[in-house]
Amino acid sequence: MPGGIFVAIIAAIGFVGIFHPVQRPGTLMVIYASASSEGGETLWAAPYYADGRREGAPVRLGPLGLVAQTQIDTFDPKQQVLLITLGSAIRAVTGSGSQLFARVPDPWTALSIRWISGVLYAVVERPGQSHGSVWKFQAGTWRVVDNRLPEGIVTLVKGPKNLPTAWVAGPHHASTYVLESSGRWRYPEFRGGSPGGTVAFFHHAELVPYAKGAREFGQWIGFPNLSGMRRVIFPKASQAALGIVEGDRLWGIGALGMIPYQGLSPRLTDIRRWPMAIETTLVPVGSGAPWLVILDGPSQGIWFDTRTGQFGPPFTIILPAGDVVRAVAVKA
Repeated sequence: MPGGIFVAIIAAIGFVGIFHPVQRPGTLMVIYASASSEGGETLWAAPYYADGRREGAPVRLGPLGLVAQTQIDTFDPKQQVLLITLGSAIRAVTGSGSQLFARVPDPWTALSIRWISGVLYAVVERPGQSHGSVWKFQAGTWRVVDNRLPEGIVTLVKGPKNLPTAWVAGPHHASTYVLESSGRWRYPEFRGGSPGGTVAFFHHAELVPYAKGAREFGQWIGFPNLSGMRRVIFPKASQAALGIVEGDRLWGIGALGMIPYQGLSPRLTDIRRWPMAIETTLVPVGSGAPWLVILDGPSQGIWFDTRTGQFGPPFTIILPAGDVVRAVAVKA
């Protein structure tokens, strides 16, 4: 259950790789809500440079309806636009403002969205529905992809071979549904612990960090077509990967720092320790190509380069009193 709300001011940092030119953290789009005179909330998006300076004026997106806590935005790399769901509609933020990208048919609402392999996917619900459905938007039309997902929090991810995948997590279980694959990819269900809220795939294997009770922290690995599963228990809670992110390779998010992986195996002797104190549950933002933002609460965090394993500086953002950050999008 990836959770959290997002934010950011940042100081840019460059690095020189052995074979790579200097690169710096990407820019940010801060998405925030303000109270409206009608009693609801209005959603805005404002661009920021990596060093925290606002790059331009905020863009008004419109009244905010029912949406999820995560994945309310997604970046379309082909068109270079940011898509944001308001619940009843999805808007595209361009360099000059915003425009309607897709309207969601009443009484449905788009809780979250994700751009995967050139197609926009959305988790949608209607009043009284106890589970989410997945739709896709193509050629100006919504099409149903899967309307029989079980009850739980649905996260859209890139699965095996970058196929669109729905990961459905509950308090003590998680299920994986590879969409539009004609049933060729089936994974065993995770049980026996509380999933950590993130999932990643490596060479078709699925990796889920989890906790069981107060002492057991591990990672569960499921193999496709129900061919098996295994668990790896971390020796100490402080060394455990509490979350997992994809980059040029897998990285675990732990209490001590970022944990590099070799294949599916964490390299606990090479943890990149946090350069600042951690205060809350950490939430990754971005695709790791190569930069990620690791959020530590709603208004602070740090840049991390998944290719070099280096941290950028920590950041904080301050909004006018009463405004609340709902998401931060990273543009590489």
